[in-house]
Amino acid sequence: MARLDDIAIAKTLCDYFVGRRVYGQGLDTNTQAGLALYQRGGRLSTALTLQNAAAQRTVNQQAFWEHIGARQRREPDGSGLWCDGSAGIIISLLGQRSDFKSKLEVIKQGDPTVHGHWWVLANRPNNAVLDFNTDLHQDSFVIDIWGAIRGNLPSSVAYNPSHILYDCGQDNSLEIVCTVPAKP
Repeated sequence: MARLDDIAIAKTLCDYFVGRRVYGQGLDTNTQAGLALYQRGGRLSTALTLQNAAAQRTVNQQAFWEHIGARQRREPDGSGLWCDGSAGIIISLLGQRSDFKSKLEVIKQGDPTVHGHWWVLANRPNNAVLDFNTDLHQDSFVIDIWGAIRGNLPSSVAYNPSHILYDCGQDNSLEIVCTVPAKP
């Protein structure tokens, strides 16, 4: 059984950003304001990647995602959000909370440098199959702020059945790149 308390915590903390941030790739760069928000997001992503590289943090480390998330959480309402920032926000909000007990896994879907995606899967049993073409294990739930914004969905949490919110097209291969262990 999925941890219903964890689902409630994730909805409360992560859904906050669904109504306050915008789909980064969808910013209107034909307006001065839209271009400024787009450029800021691009510079921020580059800066965060360089900072993480300098600190020798990689996508396989919780600290990498927490660093990105902490910075993204401070961005103003209306600013663009890309999927890596979304995954970072989720890990930074839930990864070290003592009252959030579920294991978290950052998932790399396809090739995020081309047309792929980053998102977070919670509470997946160790032996549960991870496959794009099926609903995920009944105890799991997906958390994807970017996917909710892009899909115009009311919540970043997909549960019962848990399913992936974004289709990358030709390459929907899934890989777990970082795991935050469950808490007792």
